[in-house]
Formats: sequence, C-alpha cells, structure tokens
Amino acid sequence: MLALLLARSRDLDAVIFSNDDMAVGGVFHCMSEGIVPKRDLALFGFNGLAIGQTLPTPLSTIRSNRFLIGKTAMERILSQPVRTGAAETIDTSFEIVEGGTDLPRFSWTVYATFVACCSAWSGVRQGGAE
Repeated sequence: MLALLLARSRDLDAVIFSNDDMAVGGVFHCMSEGIVPKRDLALFGFNGLAIGQTLPTPLSTIRSNRFLIGKTAMERILSQPVRTGAAETIDTSFEIVEGGTDLPRFSWTVYATFVACCSAWSGVRQGGAE
C-alpha cells in the first residue's frame, strides 16, 4: 500500500494509516527501502496497539478506547432493546501517542485535527437501520 502511494508521490511528508497493523507494514516497507521514519517520512497509525510500540522506533498513533467502545455499545443495546431511531454520538475519547515516527516539522495540530475527524468514527453510534 505504501509502495503504491510513494510511487505516485515521493514528496509526501506524512502518511496516516487507518490502523496500527497497516502502519507497522508501512514501517517495514520503509526499512526495506532505506526510508527512515521521522527523518524522511512521518508515519502514523490508529488504535494504539502494542505491536506498534515494540518496533525499534515506536509508532506514533492514536490510542482509541476499544474496550470502552464495545462495553458502551453493549450497555446501550441491552438497556434499550427497542430503538427510537434517533442517532446518538457518545464521546469515548482517545489519546495521542507520540512515538518516534513523526517528523519534527509535522504539526501535531494537523494530526489532532485528523483525530477530531475520526473521533465520531471511533465513538459509539446508536440509531435506526441505515
């Protein structure tokens, strides 16, 4: 995936992956191509999985509260067997993990903006059938 992206545009500053597993693959691709994360290209994951923190250079990522998301969803389903059809967004929060794969020149404000856009996705959505 990263190879295709870099083939299209070598002047990228950062790549934000949709999960840590893909970002770890991106780190391995960089290692095989002589690209040094942090110096040459910022790499960011999502989910804050342990595998990203065990890399030689820990992955910069967003740690979502996956357990809380699942727990909250189950509690909502069990407490309200008949749905009203109204959508509800529940903030389950997140944490930015500043690993070693971000660039000094890359703005964490940009990343935080990305996180804000994703926070609705990582929250629990309750509503009628779509």
